[in-house]
Amino acid sequence: GDIGSYSMVLKEVDLERYSITPEILLEMRANSKYYSIIHQYRQAFFEEQYPESIRYVSEIQADHLKSMGFVQRLLAADVAAVKDFLLHANRQPMPVSTKAPGVSRTLVLLDATNSMKDLLTKTKNTIRIMFDRVYWVLQHENKCSDFELQLAVYRNYNQRENMLLQHSTWERNPE
Repeated sequence: GDIGSYSMVLKEVDLERYSITPEILLEMRANSKYYSIIHQYRQAFFEEQYPESIRYVSEIQADHLKSMGFVQRLLAADVAAVKDFLLHANRQPMPVSTKAPGVSRTLVLLDATNSMKDLLTKTKNTIRIMFDRVYWVLQHENKCSDFELQLAVYRNYNQRENMLLQHSTWERNPE
């Protein structure tokens, strides 16, 4: 290049996150419109992802406010409120055998391939909400509140055999 000029090096795999395909890369090269096209796709990506990120912040903000209220009650020596908060925050069903009647188990299978990575935040938020709703329904219907959830993910086929399908343990608490 000329004195004072520079070149931009872009990795194709990094641009996939913004849905920039090899065809779009060819168009960028042909038109020399790298900045405007990348900006356009990054903006579209942001506009799609931002609402989900804000929704997650709203979820944890409610938890934060409850925690701050707990600290205030703790400092005020409000024993009843502190006990109530701790009982609710640490709710756990009594341990039961996995063969016991009344245990509800749900397996969630996720596509964790490279093309789906941007949906994982949405999935995480949705699973937490699902867990809380199921627990609430079981409590209010006077059903056994023993509810367990297991996540399983399958990955790109270029992974080693032992990495292709992975799973969590059975969980009773969404935290």
